[in-house]
Amino acid sequence: MTVKSINRKGFIFLDLVFSITIFSLVLIPVLNMMLGSTLNSAAAKKTDIAVNLAQMKLEEYRNTGFGELLPVEEKTAFEDHPGFTYTVGLVQDGRISRVVTVTVFFQTASGEKSVALSMERIKR
Repeated sequence: MTVKSINRKGFIFLDLVFSITIFSLVLIPVLNMMLGSTLNSAAAKKTDIAVNLAQMKLEEYRNTGFGELLPVEEKTAFEDHPGFTYTVGLVQDGRISRVVTVTVFFQTASGEKSVALSMERIKR
């Protein structure tokens, strides 16, 4: 009795399933990492814009007369930057100084975030 050798030409179904499984196990974490990186990059960009907007508002308050400093308690939108709002808090620190705090709010994929910058303004 002779044994016939099997001549394999091409792939069998099991080889194909195994290859797709290995490819998926490698591809899914890489895609997940790329998505997370993209979301973090977008959040960092918005944070950078928020810091610049808060600095801009502080500069406006720095150039305002001491007696004209007014708080902004309701969230107010920036005209040129949709999606960003701000509040301004004033704390009287004695008769000759006030602490001005500008808080900028914005949305990211993980929810609302905020950036706050403060300065002390002294009456001159």
